[in-house]
Amino acid sequence: MLPALAGLTLVATAGCADDVSPAARVDGVAIPNDELLDEVEQWGNNSTLLQAVQFPEELAQGEAPESWSTELVGFVLGSRVGFELHRAEFEELGLELDDEQREGVRGQLFGDPAVTEQVFEGFTDDYGDELVDSVARQIAVQDELGEEYSAWVDEAYADGEVDINPRYGTWDPVAGRVVAPEGPITRTTEPAFPTGG
Repeated sequence: MLPALAGLTLVATAGCADDVSPAARVDGVAIPNDELLDEVEQWGNNSTLLQAVQFPEELAQGEAPESWSTELVGFVLGSRVGFELHRAEFEELGLELDDEQREGVRGQLFGDPAVTEQVFEGFTDDYGDELVDSVARQIAVQDELGEEYSAWVDEAYADGEVDINPRYGTWDPVAGRVVAPEGPITRTTEPAFPTGG
């Protein structure tokens, strides 16, 4: 597995003003609830991916019908937070992606090309492309910063403005992950608080 995937993270997108409180905000960028839960479904229904990131498949399902565990939701949300922090640094450094970088990720994301291909076959095309770009940006930041990368990660995860909707848990800036709340998460679970989005 690529070193950049020690804490696999996924990109965030902005929400609209009419949305309920987003799943999270990372340096002012909203991660909408629906997009998060769509992403959780991509992960939860991809057993090869869960094995590749060493997330126990039996822990993915929530106790309620048609729900995902808070652990899986927190894992995916923490991933999105991390990729958003990397996206911001990627832009700050003035970096750009090319086809070679994307192909490198698409062919070797999990070390074994056969496993990587099977993981991507379990995604929709759009989500697969999004993940490729997110991972490629993370690797580009790591390559650009070199020996300074570890210190940057520690600072970005600790000092970034990361606000997690309590529905999904809390942000642990030292560990750089979402600490899940108790109970399953479903599409009908009410968000913890409203917002002006």
